[in-house]
Amino acid sequence: MSSLQRELAIRKRVLDIFNKTRHNFESDEEWFDYQELTEDHIFKLVEGQDVQQTEASIEEYKTANFGNIVANEAKKRGRVQPKITGSAAVSTTDPQATQSQPNSGTYAAEQTPLGFGQPRPIAPAAVSSQLPLPAGQMDAQQHLRMALASGWNPDFAHRRSMQLAFCSF
Repeated sequence: MSSLQRELAIRKRVLDIFNKTRHNFESDEEWFDYQELTEDHIFKLVEGQDVQQTEASIEEYKTANFGNIVANEAKKRGRVQPKITGSAAVSTTDPQATQSQPNSGTYAAEQTPLGFGQPRPIAPAAVSSQLPLPAGQMDAQQHLRMALASGWNPDFAHRRSMQLAFCSF
């Protein structure tokens, strides 16, 4: 592993733990101190300075802020924020309860061990009888109207061939 790849891996690991945003702080000074602490940890791990002490500090922060870390990760990924109060509060769902839900033709959130709601299909989607005919069953006028509505232009092929011809000089 090259030094750049090693540094990027360390940076990703530390930033996944120290994942607070500016909105988590009341002042710029607190935010800048947090960023400095994060970068200090990254620098020490990359350069090999006080590695055991730095790892212990990271683990201490991780256990003390487990709920915030998971919540910020959920926000970053655009998921529903789980309610976690500590490292022991990991929620799971009873598989019998999820299987007994009625099929409503939608997606239902299923809890995973980390507490994130994951969509899972309940029933197949209803098929409409108003679907357009496949291209082979359309007449030429319908096919042209469909192509024009989607943004196709009859001049595309000519412009592309001219572009290729002039770019090859």
